Amino acid sequence: MDETHRFREAVAMQIDWVYVLITERHRPHTTWKIRQAAFFAFMHFCFLMVFLGHFVHNIVTWVLAFLLQVAALLLSIFHISSVTDYADKMNNAMELEQQLNPLIIAELSIRCFALLHCLLMGGWLMGIAGLLELAYDYWIFRRGDFLVDATTAWKKLGALEMDSRVRLAYQGVMLIASIFSFIHFLVSM
Repeated sequence: MDETHRFREAVAMQIDWVYVLITERHRPHTTWKIRQAAFFAFMHFCFLMVFLGHFVHNIVTWVLAFLLQVAALLLSIFHISSVTDYADKMNNAMELEQQLNPLIIAELSIRCFALLHCLLMGGWLMGIAGLLELAYDYWIFRRGDFLVDATTAWKKLGALEMDSRVRLAYQGVMLIASIFSFIHFLVSM
């Protein structure tokens, strides 16, 4: 299975929550599938709340931008913990693929939505910084290391660990930048 096909499948996972939780909820689904569907449903609900909060007040907009960045940082922490756990135990690459690919797509979705949110609220500097992660994701995608493949996970373990560290460091820097942007906004009011 090539990288593009895995990417399409991972993006389709974001919409699976409609089938799992709403239209086909009477059918049996695995616990993992239900949790994953609930995660993506909650993520889309949060996107909607952030978007609607944008029209409430400027302070609400900046607080929600900060919370969106905290969510991205938490996803990066889950990402690095999954990779580290796999590196320590080396027990099931398929489980690593099932855990990481939805997290990677969720991180990409959060960054795209955060970029849109920054552009709507006029945070051009944060928007440009958000483009850096998208450029990094594109570069990783072109190298073929964007999504985890269970058959080659053990060979690419070093790249997975480095990628998770880069993502965590970037999200930490973005969290600090969002705090400073929020403080700058409050001072300039």
